[in-house]
Amino acid sequence: ETNQSQSELVTPSTYQDVLNSLQKEDWTRAMDNEVQSLLESNTWHLVPKSEASNIITGKWVFKIKYHNGKFQKFKARYCARGFSQKKGIDYDEVFAPVSRASSMLITLGLANQQKHNIHLIDVKNAFVRAHVHDHNLYLSQPQGYERYGPNGEQLVCKLDKYLYGLLQASREFNLHLTNILTKKLGFTKFLSDNCLCFHHTTKLALSIYVDDIIATCADINTLNQFAEDLRKHDLPITIEKLEDISTAQILGIEIEYNKDKGYLHLFQLHSIEKSLKDFDLQDLPHASTPMEPNWHPNLHPEDISSALDYPIRETIGRLNDYAIHTRPDIQQAVSRVQRE
Repeated sequence: ETNQSQSELVTPSTYQDVLNSLQKEDWTRAMDNEVQSLLESNTWHLVPKSEASNIITGKWVFKIKYHNGKFQKFKARYCARGFSQKKGIDYDEVFAPVSRASSMLITLGLANQQKHNIHLIDVKNAFVRAHVHDHNLYLSQPQGYERYGPNGEQLVCKLDKYLYGLLQASREFNLHLTNILTKKLGFTKFLSDNCLCFHHTTKLALSIYVDDIIATCADINTLNQFAEDLRKHDLPITIEKLEDISTAQILGIEIEYNKDKGYLHLFQLHSIEKSLKDFDLQDLPHASTPMEPNWHPNLHPEDISSALDYPIRETIGRLNDYAIHTRPDIQQAVSRVQRE
């Protein structure tokens, strides 16, 4: 735990900000852990800069992680700056599917109906599990951790595995995970959702969103065997069983589940409170309905000028996320505003 209160915690934007931060030791420790993890995973090897056809620049990204609104840990990631990649040299295809919100909700709903166990699975350093196979990718070394050749020459990282920030990283990890599930572990993908998988023998269902997986099954031994199988294929994971903790969280959604009572509650309280602060809406009066009857922007011409200076797209984007995951009561109102 940090010695400072949450109100004193500031997320640095650059490596230089870390050096000037009150939590310098905490952020430095987080960076040390990240570099150590990347090296242990054999993510790259160093080569002379002259070998590189194109050098992808990198950046430290820092984040203070919270769990249900409470401080959890300092986290640092070294990421590639994807915009410095060149098509045809560093990548070709970049699209990566994720599970639909409706698929996730149906998976949870069926598990609750059948009184199955629900587990939240996170793949550690997911993107560095997929091997680079189609391009030679060169990345600048992490700032603060540079090494040089025997004669002082500059070195760059030649990637052996994909890294966060690369345009194709999510796609390659999805292909890697899907290949393991379908060809080695006997799962079948749904035609309606490529990120929804089912094992007909064990009845284990998976809803996959990049490196976050919702798994449901009747028998805990099934899940334990599945976890062991993934680890055998170099996919270390962490697992949370919903009934082991009061409130779990995945993709910004808090989940409370009681298998015996058939109680499943999904909400986004902390995310909504953060959005109210981000968009300066926390002091507005509450409304009894999501939208006034027969609302139309032409009925409020005085609001048009102020709306031009307001981050309206970002606001509607957040609202749409809440509507499709936990607040279907505002779906019609959000859809109506999106049309304008």
